[in-house]
Formats: sequence, structure tokens, C-alpha cells
Amino acid sequence: MVIDEKAATTVGRLILIAAELDAQLNAVCMEALLVPESHFGLPLVATLDAPRKIEILKSWAKHLEAENWRKMLTRYAEEAEEVMRLRNIAAHSLYRQEGEKFTFASLGAAKLLKSIEKPGKAVELAHLDAAFERARATLQMGEEVYQNFQRVRLEMGRRAPAPPVG
Repeated sequence: MVIDEKAATTVGRLILIAAELDAQLNAVCMEALLVPESHFGLPLVATLDAPRKIEILKSWAKHLEAENWRKMLTRYAEEAEEVMRLRNIAAHSLYRQEGEKFTFASLGAAKLLKSIEKPGKAVELAHLDAAFERARATLQMGEEVYQNFQRVRLEMGRRAPAPPVG
């Protein structure tokens, strides 16, 4: 099978922007959870896979008093979750060309349950193209979330009592 250049470009773009989103999830988690800046902070957070980071942010959002912050963080986490889901489909599924249309579908379930003749719901290439733009918008939203939590950290530092002298 010849690999279609448009399909390869779409998958590659989605995987790259999802990696950028994962890096942003690291930063947002560190700020939201007030992980101290140290040599181990970022590597520690980065060891978590994206679904765990998203789960942490969704859980954390429930404890925010400011409704607009809670909604923004929840929406950001949900959008990131959907982008990562589509990234996994793009990265781990076989693609098939049906005329002019490309679809991505996992054959894993068909292998486990031999009675299934067709794989589960397929995702069209156009949907993955749209996921790239969704990821771009999620990154912009994430930047605002990150800046909000940075302001909280700075304000907490400003209000902290001065350390005792000598």
C-alpha cells in the first residue's frame, strides 16, 4: 500500500501538536498544583501520561471557588482529552482508503473477538484535520489557564511572610 501524502501530513501534524499540548499540560499541572520549582519538578510531572494529567486537572477544577476559572480549567482539560484521543487514533490505527475518503480504525477489537467482521467506528481524515485546529485552540486556551495559575503563584509568593533572618 502506498502511503498518501495528505494522510501522512495530517497524522504528523496532529502528533506534533499533541506533543506540544502534552508539554503545556506539564506546565499547567505544575502551576495549578504549586509544584515547587526544582530539578525534579518537571521530570516528575512529565512522567505522568496525558490522561493522568488531564484527570488531575479535572479533579482539581472541582475545588476551585471561582466559577469562571473552574469552567475554563474543566473545558481546557476536556478539549485536551479529546485531542489526545484523536491523536491516539491517528498514531495507532490502520488507515484505509475508500475511494477519495480515508478512514482510521483500530483492528484490535476484531483480533480479540473473531466474530466481529468490521472494526469499530472509523474516524475520517477530515475529522483528524479538524482536530489539528481544535488542538491549536486548546493550546491558546491552555496559555490563558497557565498564566492565571502563574499569577496565583506570584501573588502567594508576595503574600508569604518573609523568612526569619539568621
